[in-house]
Amino acid sequence: MSEESQKMSAILTFPDKLLKTYINSIKVEGIIFIILGSLAILMPFLFARVLESFLGALFLLVGGLGLIRVIRTKIMPGTVFSGLLYSLFLITGIIIFIHPYAGVSALATIMGVIFFISGFLKIAFAFNIKPAKNWIWSFIDGIITFLLAVLIFIQWPVSGIVLISTMIGIKMLFLGYSMLMLSSGIKKATKFESSN
Repeated sequence: MSEESQKMSAILTFPDKLLKTYINSIKVEGIIFIILGSLAILMPFLFARVLESFLGALFLLVGGLGLIRVIRTKIMPGTVFSGLLYSLFLITGIIIFIHPYAGVSALATIMGVIFFISGFLKIAFAFNIKPAKNWIWSFIDGIITFLLAVLIFIQWPVSGIVLISTMIGIKMLFLGYSMLMLSSGIKKATKFESSN
């Protein structure tokens, strides 16, 4: 029995309830990513603003909670460094709220790195599940993610709100579609296996 057949057999031996939960979870996640990706492409400025607001709020929350803990436990070792770190988080959150869209260039660089790594991991994942039906969609998602990283790095100094939102939207669309195809392939394989 080949390694690919062994992997597929292992998937098919999961309890039906667990397999059904797994398939439905992938399907729901795929639909959510398709909706979010579409919104990111259709409303890039709103999407970028919401994204930056979320990140700003996250920095404020982490910085504020961290500083409260540092103040309460000031006699513990390392609190000076923790205090500096949480102050940096707090200042970053404030800057994001005072200067909306200022972080888009930094966000473009970060997204380029994330897409590059994500593309590699998605391709590795695709080859890991290769005997599964529709595995190719995960592979295509990985290739497209690599291409998006290249586009971001080519445009890096000029990357703007529309580019970032569109890239994230495209990534979410392909991720969502690949998840739908994967859940469909697993569902078909389990039905085929149970009928034999």
